[in-house]
Amino acid sequence: KPVIRSNFLLRLIRGQVDVTTIPKNELDSMGVSFHLDYFSVMIIQIDDSCPFDNENVETKWALTRFIIANLSEELFGNNGYTIEIEREKLIILNNHPDDSASERTRQLNLSRELMGILNQQFGIKISVAISQIHYGLNKITECYGESVMALDYRMVKGPSSIIFYND
Repeated sequence: KPVIRSNFLLRLIRGQVDVTTIPKNELDSMGVSFHLDYFSVMIIQIDDSCPFDNENVETKWALTRFIIANLSEELFGNNGYTIEIEREKLIILNNHPDDSASERTRQLNLSRELMGILNQQFGIKISVAISQIHYGLNKITECYGESVMALDYRMVKGPSSIIFYND
């Protein structure tokens, strides 16, 4: 089920799914439920993997992604799905009640908390790129594009930063 869910969410984010034709029971069968109508995408860029000295490089990256994914799912709860997309990148698809200042502040605070725990407890350094919050499933691909553009700005801001698309 987790693999099916990840594949579906990745296709959804990349715009390869016609969201107008997905019945709710199909989403439920994949373990996906969106209770709210607003969405955003965060890209987690791993700047420095966990310092497990006894492991080979690929195992270190796998452990790092595993830690980030589990911690993200815990912090974001039922309103966030975490997907691995590359060796050094994960995506969090967030579901929001609205596009308000308080929701954007909540995103910032959760990102800071995630960065802090990863750095202090595991020695993992990340950057976070955050899209705007958009209304509707059909805007998820746009959210992804915005977070990719925000991540490009990391070259200017440097590693271990939180970058909003609006910045």
